[in-house]
Amino acid sequence: MPNVSTLTLDQQVCSLEAAILPIEGGAASQNEFQVAREHLAGAIRQACAFEADKAAKSLSALLESAAAATAGRRESAVLMLRALSVEGLLPFESDYQLERRVVELAETGFQDQLRALKLGDKRQTFEKTAALRGFHEAMCQHLRVLAHVRATLQDIDSAKGDIQRATKNSALGAYLHPYGWTLMKGKINQISDQVTELHECKDATYKQRFESLEATCAELRHEGERLPTFLTRLYVLPFVKVVGDAMLVLKAGSDEKFSCDIEPRRKQPDIAAKRYPLHLVDKWLTITLPFVNKGPGVAVDVTVELDCGNQSGLALENEEIRLGDIPPGDFAISFRAVVVDPMASVQLAMQVTWSQLFGESKSTAIDVRLTGQDATVDWASLELLEPYSLEVADEDRFIGRKSKVQAIGNRLLRAQMSSTYITGQKRIGKTSLAQAVLRYMVDHAKTPLEYLPLYLEWGEYCDADAS
Repeated sequence: MPNVSTLTLDQQVCSLEAAILPIEGGAASQNEFQVAREHLAGAIRQACAFEADKAAKSLSALLESAAAATAGRRESAVLMLRALSVEGLLPFESDYQLERRVVELAETGFQDQLRALKLGDKRQTFEKTAALRGFHEAMCQHLRVLAHVRATLQDIDSAKGDIQRATKNSALGAYLHPYGWTLMKGKINQISDQVTELHECKDATYKQRFESLEATCAELRHEGERLPTFLTRLYVLPFVKVVGDAMLVLKAGSDEKFSCDIEPRRKQPDIAAKRYPLHLVDKWLTITLPFVNKGPGVAVDVTVELDCGNQSGLALENEEIRLGDIPPGDFAISFRAVVVDPMASVQLAMQVTWSQLFGESKSTAIDVRLTGQDATVDWASLELLEPYSLEVADEDRFIGRKSKVQAIGNRLLRAQMSSTYITGQKRIGKTSLAQAVLRYMVDHAKTPLEYLPLYLEWGEYCDADAS
């Protein structure tokens, strides 16, 4: 056993807890009780920074000195309350002054946190001692949420409110101060927040959040193992284990949940959605190819490698493209290339590589054929033409939409006429469709019925005067 007088306060507290452990387990020997008392006395002397000449005093005399000390009185009161919770540890039978000194130290060193015990209402020392004896167990009641939470992220997230209420309890914080609670409760709150963020996360930051939670758990586990006390043994380390077990379950089931596949939207090799002017030498092209991440997971760190061969009439600006993380759904791969020699089409080889969250890397090879525009067409002059007419299309100029015309016309020709609302963007043919319906009605109306069309324009104008 190490020399009690040479230990730091942290070490004294941990040694005291180690000595208490076999006593709480039952059937402890008198020697084990004596060892625990020596560690209790050593911890109090260390807390109050007493000199060596205090070492020979009885436990009651030591508590009397601690109650009068300016430093370490609060820590001494906490250690005494902890010892009071262990049946038989304080030798009241052999030290008749001890019970009074226990009450005195508690009232001077920890009175602000003992108001709920109403010690002032109790006249007898034994009554006060009995009330103080249950204080440790009352504090442990607040901590039980850490040990009883179930091992799923959802359950841990649901217990977040109870956990944070416990960590904010002022009496608990004061009582656990000598046990390293200040740092531990910060880590516990951090873990609770990180569990919530991970539980709600749906994007590519999931793995980063997972690893951050792992790191915080490792830090709290290290601190708990460094300070082996009832706090860490019964509450902190079990909590860390529950969170760790939940993360292992999550990671084990991640292959299906976070799997993903990337493939082109169109059938190979003609996966491009349009043709390109491959006949124009020195023309820089921006080539866009439609793809899809079929999910359900995010494709992480997507990389595209391109190769058009040494004999190709196309020169790539970059042979490797990094797209980053791609969520489920449609996306496009775009790259720039310059036409070196005129050609009708060009073949490219494409390799798309990505990683799955918590999973293996995946890769797919894709054959791409780009088809050129018709070189006999003056594409530059066509760009100057307006493909849409500003005029209302009537009679022979109205093409298609036969089913729509028939459906609307028949609704208007019924005995019980039904109204129809035609809506859409500008210049897509709403008025042309309406006039086609009118012609359909004239052609199919049964005498003596006659239909009279009425055309109204409604809306705001820039100027009331057309001139």
